[in-house]
Amino acid sequence: GWSASASTLARTTTAHSGTGAAAVTLTTTGSDTLLNDSPNWNPSTKAGTTCTASAWVQGPAGLKVQIRLREYQGTVAAGYTSATFTLQGSTWTQITVSAPVTNGGDTLDLNVYGKAFAVGQTLLVDDVSEVCQ
Repeated sequence: GWSASASTLARTTTAHSGTGAAAVTLTTTGSDTLLNDSPNWNPSTKAGTTCTASAWVQGPAGLKVQIRLREYQGTVAAGYTSATFTLQGSTWTQITVSAPVTNGGDTLDLNVYGKAFAVGQTLLVDDVSEVCQ
């Protein structure tokens, strides 16, 4: 499942592949759009592995989007890794981030952010994946 913060979350038929994608529209001035995996996709990590998250995104040309993986040991953050990309407008852009896992048995939290969006601007997110090896 997914949740959104400072934004509305809806399904749209404008998709990278398939029949639908997430549309995250900013509703709160001074915030970032945020799409959060809820619950966390990876509920139990394996120490020494590397996890890679990927998503296809589309939004206002020239704005930034960030993908982030956060490792949690219970409710305590054990580290995070993020990567920032520039949106290409009507072109779908693949974004990825890789993070080494510190502890076994932790959870990984996956987020996709639209940075510096104006209220009413929408970030489309599709084909999200997470692989740990």
